Amino acid sequence: ELLDINDQPISSSALPRSQVFLNGKDADLTLKVRSDNDTEDKWLHIESSPVLDEHGRVKLAVNIFRDITTQIETQQHLKHYEAIVQNSYDAIVGKSLDGHITNWNPGAVKLYGYTPEEAIGQHISFIFPKNIETQEMLLQKRIRQGERIEHYETKRVRKDGQEVDISLTISPIRTSEGQIVGYSTIERDISTRKLLEELRQETQGRVRKVLDNLSSFVGMLTPEGIIIEANRSLLDSADLTLDDVVGKPFEDAYWWSYSEDSRTHMRNSIIKAQAGETVRFDVPMQVAQGGLITIDFILASILNEDGQVQYLVPSGVGVTDRNNLLHQLDTQRKQLDAIIQSVPGVIYDLSIDAHNDKQTINFISDYVEHMLGYRLDDWRSDDDFWRNVIVPADWDEVVLEATTAFEQH
Repeated sequence: ELLDINDQPISSSALPRSQVFLNGKDADLTLKVRSDNDTEDKWLHIESSPVLDEHGRVKLAVNIFRDITTQIETQQHLKHYEAIVQNSYDAIVGKSLDGHITNWNPGAVKLYGYTPEEAIGQHISFIFPKNIETQEMLLQKRIRQGERIEHYETKRVRKDGQEVDISLTISPIRTSEGQIVGYSTIERDISTRKLLEELRQETQGRVRKVLDNLSSFVGMLTPEGIIIEANRSLLDSADLTLDDVVGKPFEDAYWWSYSEDSRTHMRNSIIKAQAGETVRFDVPMQVAQGGLITIDFILASILNEDGQVQYLVPSGVGVTDRNNLLHQLDTQRKQLDAIIQSVPGVIYDLSIDAHNDKQTINFISDYVEHMLGYRLDDWRSDDDFWRNVIVPADWDEVVLEATTAFEQH
């Protein structure tokens, strides 16, 4: 098949030899040859010239065929690369060996604000901040020696005077003989990334301050249970530093070293948390000089966007004082119960509903059975049991007195 540059079939009348016989003049044509036997197309350039007889008529057509496949493929690659350069979001800038701009793509226009007409021919230093000119010249020296530089971070100045953070990849441009004749740079705006890094560092610093000012114990583990963070309260509780614990398995840390059972308990908790379960229990924790305190311990997991465990977060609050208080309260309750049972009278606690005159018994002492003869279960099972006890003529006055007392307190 003979095809034109648009992959359309070429008729015999369009071939150069036909044009020579028709017009008596030189003709040429570039065409593609496609054969079933070849895996790749070939490109030919045909030049045809007339040979005239003694009457000036075309006697023969001399055809010269040149295989230009490599040339065409090179041109296509160049067009492809040119399209990439023209459509790249990054600034792609070509420079001569002495640093003068030779190419300036639309990405460079967008990044720096200068048109190609304003930039091409200028020395690249016209967008350098003044304090980095010497450093940039040293980079150019390295390029002239054939070195390629990747992801070099520096600054440039936009047309509006604003400095912008960029990342450079610089490559030498060579001739087919290997001679360096210039260099190109791919320049990417990293101002947003730098700002985010600064904000992240600032945020991490703030989070660290918050964690270190918490009275509760907080840490962070890898999904495997290796310690990567511990707040000041957790470290100070045992006179430890961060270096003492980072990189160690959580269950092997000082806080649980007082017994093998506590280490096993922590290991099992980590296994549960790895499966996404939040674990909570009271556990003794070893503090400075081998002392023990009881903490309310929680181990929870933090998941990534894919739902996989990214971190484990242990935390705890000391509850030794709470448990002591609960013990005191329980002791006081037992003492109060003993006092109530020894009082020779009825002690009761009730709730009043003023809208329907209901008085619900919440508690009544055992002495009521001895004094009035009614069983305790009778009082507890019937909200209106008071009506069986109080003389009907006195009911309104009792309700009024109880309601008044309730409202005053």
